[in-house]
Amino acid sequence: MVKAKAFYRDANATEVAVGNRLISVERRDIEGRQELCPWELLAASLASCITLTLAAVAAHKGIEVGGMETEVEVEPGEEGGRVSVVLRLKEGLTKREEKILLNSARYCEIGKFLERPVSLEIILGPPLP
Repeated sequence: MVKAKAFYRDANATEVAVGNRLISVERRDIEGRQELCPWELLAASLASCITLTLAAVAAHKGIEVGGMETEVEVEPGEEGGRVSVVLRLKEGLTKREEKILLNSARYCEIGKFLERPVSLEIILGPPLP
């Protein structure tokens, strides 16, 4: 299980504690925004998960990647949305190696989580002191 706790900063921003790290997060519709917004964090989670998954598969299979980029675009909609992913690999890989890496992107845990039905439970906890 992974946990995060958000603390109110003001009407436009929050501080999020994840383990011993603190991340500042702002609403995406704020002009001049300096911090990440929740949608960017979602895109970053998926992009990093896919990249780490590909790196692990490449190391396991002895594929010399030499570098890669994973670009994720999240487009929220009224009833769901769209997520697109573009993988860019260094030249020099065989078609077989490219196929192995492309297929392995589907093993990213965040991607698998996003594709499945998810239960969201929101409850009111005890009051703050």
